[in-house]
Amino acid sequence: MRPYRLKKRRSKEEQAKINAEVAKRKAKLAKKYNTSVQYYKGIPVELIIREDYGCYKAKRFKINGSNQNVWIPNCYLENDGTIKENVNIDFVFRKSVNQLNKAGITQAIIGIKRKTPEADVPNLKSTMQKIGDMGAH
Repeated sequence: MRPYRLKKRRSKEEQAKINAEVAKRKAKLAKKYNTSVQYYKGIPVELIIREDYGCYKAKRFKINGSNQNVWIPNCYLENDGTIKENVNIDFVFRKSVNQLNKAGITQAIIGIKRKTPEADVPNLKSTMQKIGDMGAH
């Protein structure tokens, strides 16, 4: 068993210096990346600034200004983090429908989410009933 060691606490001045350095680095990165709100099919997304994007294959975006986020691969983004024109990244949001709901995006979005599957897909309800009837016999 390891002996218990007290953690050294930073003084308020030390922590203030560290916070100031972090703020400077983030401000420098904010100039490099597009941090404004972008829209994809009516979904507002905003790039989260991180220092380690150089080694990652995707960038992280906040959904609708909330704490919910999605990762968008770099091949669908410009170098500054702007979503490329005429690209289809529905798959990114299709995997995160619950996050969209938590972020306050409840309306149906074509290609990403639907309110009721029966309304959009004809004969789905009757097909489901047939499958249910087959299992009963």
